[in-house]
Amino acid sequence: MENNELKDLLAALYKDFKKYLDVKFEYYKFTFIEKIIFIIKKLFNVFLFMLIMPSVMLFASIGGAIYLGQMLGATYLGFFAVAGCLLVIAIIIRIFKKVAFINPLIRVLVEILFDSDKPADKQTNVKEKIKDNAKK
Repeated sequence: MENNELKDLLAALYKDFKKYLDVKFEYYKFTFIEKIIFIIKKLFNVFLFMLIMPSVMLFASIGGAIYLGQMLGATYLGFFAVAGCLLVIAIIIRIFKKVAFINPLIRVLVEILFDSDKPADKQTNVKEKIKDNAKK
């Protein structure tokens, strides 16, 4: 009699443990997928920004150079003035690249990848999905 009860308890324990592992696996799978999608979304936004900004800068620089050239009396002086301004901006960006670009990027990626308490994207909640799957 005790042997059958022990077998039943072990079978129930095995079944519960297997269900627990399945739920944990689903949780980590959804979390991984959610974080990857969030990172891809961020990278796509950065890609679009990096694609559009050079065009905007080019046309703004040309327009500013022509305007400054008319103000200074010679078009080439306007282009030199704009080139000088862009050179100063490039030097400033180069000096402060770690503080302005690299450190915030690392901080955002660490938050996305290692923050397990809150979902990466506010629109989806992994914990609710796992609970729904566990009930089924």
